[in-house]
Amino acid sequence: MPSDRHWAAALAEHDAAVRGFLELCDRIGADEWQRAPAAGQWTPAAIALHLCQTYEMGADEERRSAGMRMKVSPGRARAVRALILPWIIATSRFPRVRAPREVAPDETESKAVTRQAAAERLRRASHGCGAAMHRIARDDPAFRFTHAYFGPLPPYRILRLLSAHTRHHTRQLARVMAAPS
Repeated sequence: MPSDRHWAAALAEHDAAVRGFLELCDRIGADEWQRAPAAGQWTPAAIALHLCQTYEMGADEERRSAGMRMKVSPGRARAVRALILPWIIATSRFPRVRAPREVAPDETESKAVTRQAAAERLRRASHGCGAAMHRIARDDPAFRFTHAYFGPLPPYRILRLLSAHTRHHTRQLARVMAAPS
């Protein structure tokens, strides 16, 4: 089990990742909010909703729901967890794969959501997430969250993955903002 020092660092990393995304959201223009950088890519609204849904999925897992459905075999999940997850956490870069169905943004919802509403939803969804992960790890050391590609993960690794995931989408949002209109 990670030490209190490791948890403190992971919690600070998580807070910084969410804060970075929200700060970038605050700077995005109204004309950019619904603009995808290319056909088939997500708009900033869809990116924000995807992050919201990811944090909300974690909250559901905290209540011990089914979580994500596995998209790979247990053996493949073990291999991906051992070989790719450490790289993702270290670099905040993700392989090109489809978002799991449970956290894929709904097109109708993403077209309707405002920047302010999405930012507030993300604040609410992510607020306390780290503390909840820490509490679950302390109270139930055997508990594992189910991830579609990585399989069962302890709360500490989920928190580190959430931070990397948020930084990944922060970079994606910055690219959308930098793209010519």
